[in-house]
Amino acid sequence: MMHGPCGSLKPDSPCMKDGRCTKGFPKPLAEVTRGNVDGYPVYRRRRRAAGTLKSKNREYDNATANQGVVPHNPYFSQKYNCHINVEVCTGITAVKYLYKYVYKGSDKAVVTIEAVQVERRNEAIARDEPNEVLRYLNARYIAPVEACMRLLDCVVKRKSHSVEQLTVHLEGNQFVTFRSDENEQAVIERGGHTMLTRFF
Repeated sequence: MMHGPCGSLKPDSPCMKDGRCTKGFPKPLAEVTRGNVDGYPVYRRRRRAAGTLKSKNREYDNATANQGVVPHNPYFSQKYNCHINVEVCTGITAVKYLYKYVYKGSDKAVVTIEAVQVERRNEAIARDEPNEVLRYLNARYIAPVEACMRLLDCVVKRKSHSVEQLTVHLEGNQFVTFRSDENEQAVIERGGHTMLTRFF
């Protein structure tokens, strides 16, 4: 699967914004795949021989054609008979994105058609006050995924223990903070026990 053309070859491409491709193409050429701690890896994309590459009535520079290859999985593309982009992502934001994507639900719009009552005497249009409770109930939408999770009584999210940092110190060398006008005996008694000593 090839991306583009975009960039200088086609500046009015849908993926272009402020003169750059929003999808990050063309990708950099690299001899080996390099991992990235917080983001997408740089995949191996070797420079090809000089010449012209023709694909689907398009011509590409053969030397840099690998820069336009979209990361994909041939097995998924054949199984589902569609374009599926597959790329390794190692950032912590991927977990946040997946959680939001799975549980966000679908879009919904509420439209009502009401008959208008007209009083004949003074021709004033009488309308009911908006029912905020009914509007909330109509607008509240449970997506199929959320409904299934609730019906099966599945745990959507779970929290275990809360973590609190303990200040580590040697025995008898507790850290003590005090004001200059404070009683010395009170400071010594207060410094006798810390969270760490009480834990043991």
